[in-house]
Amino acid sequence: MPNSPAGTLPFFKYHGLGNDFVVIDALAQPALLKRNWHKIASQLCNRQFGVGADELLLICKAAKPHDVTMRVFNADGTDGGMCGNGIRCIAKHMVERHAFARETLHVGVFDVGARSIRIVKKSRAFVAAEVDMGEPLLSPSRVPCSLSLVNTSHDNQPAVVDAALPAALRKQLGDAARHVSAMTCVSMGNPHAVLWCKEPTRELVAAAGPVLQRSPHFPQSVNVHVACVTSRTRALMWTYERGSGVTLACGTGACAVLVAGVVANKLVHTAAVQVPGGPLRVRWDKAINHVFKQGPAAFVFAGTYAPR
Repeated sequence: MPNSPAGTLPFFKYHGLGNDFVVIDALAQPALLKRNWHKIASQLCNRQFGVGADELLLICKAAKPHDVTMRVFNADGTDGGMCGNGIRCIAKHMVERHAFARETLHVGVFDVGARSIRIVKKSRAFVAAEVDMGEPLLSPSRVPCSLSLVNTSHDNQPAVVDAALPAALRKQLGDAARHVSAMTCVSMGNPHAVLWCKEPTRELVAAAGPVLQRSPHFPQSVNVHVACVTSRTRALMWTYERGSGVTLACGTGACAVLVAGVVANKLVHTAAVQVPGGPLRVRWDKAINHVFKQGPAAFVFAGTYAPR
């Protein structure tokens, strides 16, 4: 970018199927890491008084074997953990802004671990990216969640899989509970609760999301999804992300929905998961127990911002 006015912060705006991000590139400016990113993220992501985004992504230098490190901040400034759509935007940024030429980008995700991204190009231009999202975790202690009363088993281990909602939680959900048939809890580097229903809608997830996120059953809060299966190879979903609210796409959530569908025998191991912003191709490779997700990423604009 051209030189920015003194005191302003250069940023890039991207989206992955409508899940939008402010990206801060600290690769050449390590001093940026000393800023209060929890506060700045809440300012930048504000849609009325800032740039507007679901999350802020901070990228910086990394030690080998990682090429870069990514840190995710939710719209409210809290730490986000992993971000499946955001990491594809980082791949696009590296190709187009840093001339990254290799097929695979290795990203260290703050507080989560390593993720590998296979970059799909056409005539040297970025088209899409397939992300190795790592192992899905179903153990309640790893999600984490404390719904011990509704645990069922998966591979002879405790797990909340296709389980009935506790009576107290159904009462808190009110009318929304009538539309929810069962719940599965999964971690994909961040916690997810998949609520199965006949017809996932924005209104339903907007009603259910805040209730589950405030529940003491989820000590780190939780990303909430309402989902249904239309065939063995296709699912539909809406998302209420922790710290961000209703979003048009959630990459880790799409992976959680696939895993939830497979363990409940609703989906096969490779399926299209339709989010409001478009389809994501998700597959669970049981041989290595890793989930892979492929989708696009789009650059929107670049600019500068003066933090308050």
